Amino acid sequence: MSEEVDYKINAISGQIKTNAADPRLYLERANLLAKTGREKEAVRDFRRAIKMEPNKAEFYMEFGKFSKKIGELKESLELFTRYTELAPNDPLGFLMKGASDFELGNFKQTIVDCTNAIKLDPNNSEAYNNRGMAETASGNMKDALSDLERAVSLNPGYAKAIGNRGIVKYLMNNFTEAIQDLDEAVRAEVSDASIHYFRALTLMQLDDYKRAHDDILKAIKIEPKNKQYLAVKEEIESKL
Repeated sequence: MSEEVDYKINAISGQIKTNAADPRLYLERANLLAKTGREKEAVRDFRRAIKMEPNKAEFYMEFGKFSKKIGELKESLELFTRYTELAPNDPLGFLMKGASDFELGNFKQTIVDCTNAIKLDPNNSEAYNNRGMAETASGNMKDALSDLERAVSLNPGYAKAIGNRGIVKYLMNNFTEAIQDLDEAVRAEVSDASIHYFRALTLMQLDDYKRAHDDILKAIKIEPKNKQYLAVKEEIESKL
């Protein structure tokens, strides 16, 4: 696979030598460089493509996705913001902007972003899920539950939204319904430490410490340095 990608990179580099004014060649090479882990070179090519064609919305989307993937959240936010300015009728731009805002802790702005996405696409289950997560982080549990219910109604197999709904139900002290949602999310193999963490907390409330212990170990396996998870593990083990 890597040899094939390297071959394509070399081929595009050859095209650039004869057609250096084509920004799409730089964009294509940037995406290939990203696949090989050559981050600095990829960033250079993304920036070069945008400099050559600063009003091309898709360039900002591609660079934004890459920046978010490598943890450059502030840059990804700037890029997605510019994308929404250039493509104001595309809900994906607001959805991606909202994801960066959420990871930066800008929960109120995430709600605005997702609301904009929903206005453009009222049946976007991911936008309802993400807004529900932001509402949860903001402490607006009723609004969060409403959004997550809507996400699941639009996409009944949306395991991530079902798991998030379970988290909200736990936070609302509805442990019986919370465990049903969290169990369903885990059965769907949702690889999310927070789902296992909250299922462990819910099982503790239901006095099932053995299953809670299994879950907190799974959460720690995904996020081994999470102090909150480690503290809950100690608490559970003191009850076994």
